Amino acid sequence: MLKAQYEEYATDDSDDEGFRQYVSKEAGYLFDNIEKYWGVLLEK
Repeated sequence: MLKAQYEEYATDDSDDEGFRQYVSKEAGYLFDNIEKYWGVLLEK
């Protein structure tokens, strides 16, 4: 849900499908890394 809200904010509801796909891909990387970082922090 947070990822979808981020994508809407980052694309400003653009109709450009290529741009939306790019932002979605980058958001995927961003949220994967956030999840990994929190996992490391919670292990300590």
